[in-house]
Amino acid sequence: MKGRGKKRRRKRVRHPCELGWRVRWTKDFRQYFRRRGIWREVREFLKNLERELRRDPDSTLGKLRREAVIAHVLSGGRERPLRRLRLYVRGVGFRLGFIVRDDTCRVWFLLAEKRDEETYKRFRRRFGKK
Repeated sequence: MKGRGKKRRRKRVRHPCELGWRVRWTKDFRQYFRRRGIWREVREFLKNLERELRRDPDSTLGKLRREAVIAHVLSGGRERPLRRLRLYVRGVGFRLGFIVRDDTCRVWFLLAEKRDEETYKRFRRRFGKK
């Protein structure tokens, strides 16, 4: 059997926050924008948000936490506020639902809706009342 060279030892990361804040999204969230053909623009927005979180986490998290709470969701064994973020792509308004997980240093984007009069009613129907 031929040798494969030296095995490299990787530095073990004990806690996810050691890597800094990350922005993540669900499969449904990604598919929603892929069906509309604007996933590249949305992904670029999310990557810019992640860069901003790494550069200045306190002010960026402050901005995110000031967003309106539209429902509460169960995540990581406890109830967390689902907040909304406005995003305009190609002149169309979307509302993104996200949660901030302090224990894992992640911002999770869970759902998106095209903006109209019924947007928040649909959000609340999906996750229950405030």
